[in-house]
Amino acid sequence: LIGLSPANVMVTSTEGTNATLGWDALSSAPTGSLLGYNVYRSSVSGGTYEKVNSAVITTTTYEVTGNLLVNNLTVPTYYYVVRAVDTEQNESVNSAETSATFYQKIYVPDNNFNNKRLIEIDTIPRTTWKSSLDNAIPNYGIQGDCPLDIRGVDFDRQGKIYFIHKGCSNQGGLYQITAITDDSATQLVVNDTVRTLAIDRVNNLIYFGDVNTLSNNLSKIYMYNIANQTTTELNIVMQNVWSMAVDEEGILLLGGMYLTSPSIVKYNAATDTVLDTYSSRSLLSTMPSGIKIEGSSVFVLDYGNGYVLQFNKADLSYVQTIGSPSETLDPQESRLFRFYGPTRFVGILSGKTIIADYIDSLTPSHSRLLTFTSFTSTGDW
Repeated sequence: LIGLSPANVMVTSTEGTNATLGWDALSSAPTGSLLGYNVYRSSVSGGTYEKVNSAVITTTTYEVTGNLLVNNLTVPTYYYVVRAVDTEQNESVNSAETSATFYQKIYVPDNNFNNKRLIEIDTIPRTTWKSSLDNAIPNYGIQGDCPLDIRGVDFDRQGKIYFIHKGCSNQGGLYQITAITDDSATQLVVNDTVRTLAIDRVNNLIYFGDVNTLSNNLSKIYMYNIANQTTTELNIVMQNVWSMAVDEEGILLLGGMYLTSPSIVKYNAATDTVLDTYSSRSLLSTMPSGIKIEGSSVFVLDYGNGYVLQFNKADLSYVQTIGSPSETLDPQESRLFRFYGPTRFVGILSGKTIIADYIDSLTPSHSRLLTFTSFTSTGDW
């Protein structure tokens, strides 16, 4: 195969986060020497490439799945090359590079009285409103007698959308939407008191928490295995868990009450170990309502005091209150963003962080989406 490579490599289609590649058969290889092909992918044009297929491909087409990074960050473009493989496992040189761009979208809950719906947002500043009203995103069969809230939305590495719905009469719980064009969602777990969720796209796990208002606001944390469809209750005990995030190593960050104090808790579910905690009644209200992991930092939204806290991910040591030079300042003096109502991170879109909050001080009350290029400047959507 020296000097040879597959020709006419191209992306023939994309669906969700999957891309299907096709290429011409390597007819110029010596008779009987060709075993098949390997497909390589990179997030940077020109490599470094990583092989995506586990077994040698014996056809001239292949579907590449999982074109996502963790922590709700989408990679707009992936780059692919194909190499021919001979019967002695030797590879040819790279083919010409081809690429696929994956359309960035986020999904935001809209809890408009009995008309629970999701809003699909594709670009900034343009928004596309989709709901049961226009048959774009369905009603899921959970409206009418359960006027409660969709509390969180996320997606797995296959691009399937999951949401949690605080409900009643066993209509609440964890739901899955296989495709946005479906006319219904599948209820995977029944739980009427769910409050928050996070998806570990590396290990294909969903974490979600509830708050039992009839039992001292006790929160239980659950792990749902997407592959085998089983739910496990974790052993950590907290109250009022309003937010969670998971990093690329499967470590959970939980925001709520721990050992009677408002806290951020770093928890290893695999070993059932609390790794670190940060507690502060002066800086954290009873509802740290959003957690975002970005590199070596953890950002926490505290809607009660209306600001963002930054911590080191390694040990949850305090770094700064965004907009203030010191932890010791009066929280009211740190209210750079002036959030209203329960706030949460809802995703990354076009390089901007999107935060949702709720304003009940205006008539009529309404929700907002805030876009942040960085936490030193704000923009109102």
